[in-house]
Amino acid sequence: MEQYSPYRAKEDGPWMIGYGSKRIGRSAVTPFLRCTRKQIEIQLEKDLEEFVFILQDLIFMPLNEKKKGAILSYAYSIGITKFKDCRLLQLINSGANREEIIKEWSPYINKECLRNQRLLERRRSELDVYLQPDTDVPLLVKHNCKLPKCLLNIAENFNGSPTQVKAIEFLEEHLLRLDPKHEIIDEFFRLWNQRPKSTGSRSLYSQDDLEQLEALRFASSLIPLELDQSLDN
Repeated sequence: MEQYSPYRAKEDGPWMIGYGSKRIGRSAVTPFLRCTRKQIEIQLEKDLEEFVFILQDLIFMPLNEKKKGAILSYAYSIGITKFKDCRLLQLINSGANREEIIKEWSPYINKECLRNQRLLERRRSELDVYLQPDTDVPLLVKHNCKLPKCLLNIAENFNGSPTQVKAIEFLEEHLLRLDPKHEIIDEFFRLWNQRPKSTGSRSLYSQDDLEQLEALRFASSLIPLELDQSLDN
């Protein structure tokens, strides 16, 4: 039968088994413990459930399931203490753009991962998953879209390519034909640019806290911040 033995990441560190679990069920891992693969995988699920509960208090940005999974893998890999103070968490909570996330997460740019092949592959996979588009747009309020393809996906998947810009121009051209007095467009941007009166759970944050958490604001435009600034200039 397949049996797994405990190990230590550091000479004076705690005993662990499997995927870094420090306990099996209610019992702490000891040097004499032996476990089956099934026991290890069951414990991993329990560890991740507890880990997700902690992460919910650290991440303020609404994220789709793929981004949540990638961040969970990253945080579980480096440990919660280190993740609380890491630059990647700061970038995510500040609504950083795609390029900033890639620079910090990519193992080919952040050289710390290059010394460990397994860690390099893990970071690359995490980043790939994080950047994948998702069919569901993450929102803090319910949105009943009336279109076959929701326009809110624009903000999630916009990469600034010429074809995407052309697509937006095509949409603008037809909107102007349907709305020559700009009444529909004006109403759209009036609603779009309103700051939310409350965001997230009131049980977790007071209204004063919410006003200070810039990361919780909805996007004020379909044009990314960096592109908007270049147009102003």
